[in-house]
Amino acid sequence: MAWYRGNLHMHSYWTDGHDFPEMIATWFKNEKYDFIAFTEHDLHQVGDKWVSRDPARGSGRSMQEGGLLAKYVERFGTDWVETRGGDHGEVRVKALAEYRHLVEEEGQFLMITGEEVMTTWGEPHDWSRTHWINVFNTPDAVAPQHDPHSSQRAMNKTLDAVRSSAASGEQTLAYLNHPNCSWNATAEDIAAVRGLRHMEIYTALNMCETYGDEVHCPVERLWDVALSLRLAAGGDLIYGLATDDCHAYAHHFEFGDTALPGRAWICVRTDELTTRKILGAVERGEFYGSSGVTLDEIQLGNASITLSINPDEGVQYTTQFIGTRKGADLSGEPVLDATGKEVRTTRKYSDRVGQVLHETTTLAPSYSFAGDELYVRAVITSDVPHPNPTAPGDLQKAWTQPAVPGV
Repeated sequence: MAWYRGNLHMHSYWTDGHDFPEMIATWFKNEKYDFIAFTEHDLHQVGDKWVSRDPARGSGRSMQEGGLLAKYVERFGTDWVETRGGDHGEVRVKALAEYRHLVEEEGQFLMITGEEVMTTWGEPHDWSRTHWINVFNTPDAVAPQHDPHSSQRAMNKTLDAVRSSAASGEQTLAYLNHPNCSWNATAEDIAAVRGLRHMEIYTALNMCETYGDEVHCPVERLWDVALSLRLAAGGDLIYGLATDDCHAYAHHFEFGDTALPGRAWICVRTDELTTRKILGAVERGEFYGSSGVTLDEIQLGNASITLSINPDEGVQYTTQFIGTRKGADLSGEPVLDATGKEVRTTRKYSDRVGQVLHETTTLAPSYSFAGDELYVRAVITSDVPHPNPTAPGDLQKAWTQPAVPGV
C-alpha cells in the first residue's frame, strides 16, 4: 500500500481555465503529483476546440501576459501547436485522447477523466441556486441538471445520472464542490441528500469563500453540522476533500495569484495507481486532504484513531480531534441579517456540534473513543504559514476523514 497525491478539481482553456491542458498536466507531474483530473464545466475534453489568441479576449490576454502561448510552443514545438487566423486568430486546444500519452506514465502519473456538472434548482441562472458537482470516469459527459423545486432534488438528479453510467461496471465518483461559493449549499441541504457521500471542505480558490463571512459559517463548520445531522438520523458518513480548483497557472489579470495550482490536494491510500483503485479508495474514505502537512499513517480502529505525522524540521504540529457526541442539541436557529431577515444559510448550532474533544502536539497523535461520539475527525495544523494562502494567516494543514466508534 502507498500514498498517492492528486488534485481532483482543475480547469484549462477547454472551459474557464487559463493554460493548455498538456502544459498544466506537465506542471503537476513535475511537482511530483501522482494523479490529476481535469474537471471542465459540463464537458469532457473531446472534440474540436479553438480559443482566441486576441489580447482583447480573456484567453488571448492570459496567453500574452503570462507568455503562455510562447511557453507552449517552446515546450511542445511548432509541429504540435496548431494556430489559424494570424496573431489575432485562434489556437487549437488538444483533446485528452491526443495529449495524454505525452504525460501519462503507467505506475507513475495517472490522468482521470472528470467533469464539473452545473446543477441548478428554482430560478435558473441564480448562482445562489447553483451547485457544482464533480463527477469522474463516466463514459460520456453528464449534462447539466435542473430541478424547479429543491436543492436536494437537483443534487439527486446529478448523482442519479452518475449512478446510471456506473452500471457499465466502471468505478465512478461524485462529490459536491465548494458549498460556500455563492453560498450555494447549506449543511441541511447536504445532510438530506443521502446519496451524497463526499464534499470539498477546503477549496483553495479564494473566491470560493472557504472561511465564510459574518453570516455564513466556514466550510469546516458546515461539514461538522452536516455530519452531525446525517449521522444522528442514521445516515452515512460524509467524506471531505481538499482541492485547488485552479483556473490560472501564472499571475492572472483577474485572479491574481488566487487561482494558482499546488495549494491543496488529497493523498489516497491504495495498492495501485489506476483509475479504479484511486476512485475506489476515495469512495471508501481512504484518503486525507492537505494544504501542506504530510501524514505517514492513519489507523482507524474500533476503539481509537492513531496518526503518524511526517514532520518537517523545526516545525510544530497541533492536532485537534473534533466531533459531536450523541445527545448534542441539533435543533439549530436561523441566521438573521442586519435587518432581521432570515438568511438562507446553515443554521446556528450548539458549540457541542463539532467541538474539540482532544488536542495534542505529539507527532503520533491518538484519540480513544468514549463510545458516545457520532463521529470524530482530526485536523493537523502546522505553525508554518501557507505560501499562497486562501485567507490571510492561513497555516498549512491536513484533514483526516471522520470515523465512527465501533465501525
